Amino acid sequence: MSDQLHQLLGFILEKELGIPATRAASFAGHFAEVEEFLLLKAENLKNVKSMFGKNALKFNDEEIKRILEFIASGKLSPQLTVAE
Repeated sequence: MSDQLHQLLGFILEKELGIPATRAASFAGHFAEVEEFLLLKAENLKNVKSMFGKNALKFNDEEIKRILEFIASGKLSPQLTVAE
């Protein structure tokens, strides 16, 4: 399921929100469950850290706004399967 989840989140970030493909795929790989993505806050998006604590990604204010608006839209729900 993780591969499908990562592909789904990468697709959403790239195609729906306009995040460049490599950054979208990299960020999507940070999540094991949809719920983790849906719980994101602006402070989580300012400087995304790698597992070693180094800065991995940085989203600008417009990208953060688009991500948070998508989360708030309800288009992605933890009750749905990745296929749905």
